[in-house]
Amino acid sequence: MSPVFKILLAFIVCLITTFIFRFAIGKNRDLHFKRSPPKSFITLRTPIAMHFSLGYPITLKGYVLLALLLFILWMEISVIAYYF
Repeated sequence: MSPVFKILLAFIVCLITTFIFRFAIGKNRDLHFKRSPPKSFITLRTPIAMHFSLGYPITLKGYVLLALLLFILWMEISVIAYYF
């Protein structure tokens, strides 16, 4: 498998995982994460990007959820990199 295909596969799998994670959190996102509003024209986000963005953690549970997401993404990338 070519390195370019591995990178694309890892990107797609991580994107799908992030979407699933975001939907699993649901409306509780605002309890554990704070989204920063765009401050300039360059950092403007579309409504769908604002919907899918997590923000940064503000509670202990938010930090745990972020660490869990990063661990899952790291494991997916490791499996794709070493076993495919």
